[in-house]
Amino acid sequence: MLKRFVEEDIDTWYRRKHRKPLVVRGARQVGKSTLIRNFADNHRLTLHEINLERHPGLVRTFEKLDMGEILRELEYISGKGKINTAGSLLFLDEIQAVPAAIKALRYFYEDYPELPLIAAGSMLEFVLSDHSYSMPVGRIEYLYMGPMTFEEFLGAKNENTLLELLASFCFEFPFPESAHQKLLKSQREFLMVGGMPEAVQVHIESDDFNEVMNVHSAIIETYRDDFAKYSQGIDLLRLHRIFDYVPSAAGEKVKYSNIDPNEAEIFYWLREGRKENAEIDFVTQLEGQIVPVEVKSGTTGSLKSLHQFMNEKKLKKAVRFDLKPPSLMDAVHKLTHDPRNPGVSFRLLSLPLYMIEQLPRLFPLTSPVPMKEK
Repeated sequence: MLKRFVEEDIDTWYRRKHRKPLVVRGARQVGKSTLIRNFADNHRLTLHEINLERHPGLVRTFEKLDMGEILRELEYISGKGKINTAGSLLFLDEIQAVPAAIKALRYFYEDYPELPLIAAGSMLEFVLSDHSYSMPVGRIEYLYMGPMTFEEFLGAKNENTLLELLASFCFEFPFPESAHQKLLKSQREFLMVGGMPEAVQVHIESDDFNEVMNVHSAIIETYRDDFAKYSQGIDLLRLHRIFDYVPSAAGEKVKYSNIDPNEAEIFYWLREGRKENAEIDFVTQLEGQIVPVEVKSGTTGSLKSLHQFMNEKKLKKAVRFDLKPPSLMDAVHKLTHDPRNPGVSFRLLSLPLYMIEQLPRLFPLTSPVPMKEK
């Protein structure tokens, strides 16, 4: 069983006194259904799982919004007795297949507030765009689930010692070089395997990248087949063209806003000029502060753009990801030969790429801590 950290969020939701129906969103095959089954099993709950793709006849039942009738139909399909009883969990999987069930979520919340209900679906935006009603705002909660993270990958490989090191590391002591090398090796494996649970499971069981690639191919074909459910004609051809093009564009300059103009969480900084071109990979917000983030593919690399950004924006904290062990340092740089320009100085948090998930814990940057000898 592959442990997912997001199960802790579901546990928090389940224990909440005034919980609402929970909609777990995410792409196909990221493990949504497996996560909920594992949650029910770990909490010894009777799981009433209904895959709405397999029961298209429920469309008419949900459209009537007779909650008593809906519950009775679901009980007969589940075959596990009464649903609205203590110790039960109702799981409506592939809810996008029956759009009327999305609307019914608000009435589950109003008529059966004690019933824990989880719905899961993918590409809900496409479904809602074809219907006259919207999501029942204020009557449901959302939880987004993506592929497995690197730390979840380590957990799947039973690398518990490395996980404990990542979770507890502070700058008081040097990072063990042996652990650093192991983590770099695991990071390379993760970049090859990816975070799709089936691919991770096959990698662990077979240690054969050819088998992993077969899983990748099957998932890609499943995604391509899904396009036909939400688009047709020339739009379908365009989707296939874009889907096939994206892998070949890896490493090229891409504006994320051209892919998803509604994403407001990913920014970068660019200054173009004849003599002083500068670019910062990402600009984010941490602890209420604007923070530039530089990403390097190796252990070396110039910070020229970062120096210019820090000087222009008068910021005092920055982050760099590369392949070196973690460090915390005061960066000082003279920008010009003008004696009147004092240069730029700022605190630089430098982390290896495998510690991206630890950034929220290690930020905000504190005053320098002297490194102790081993």
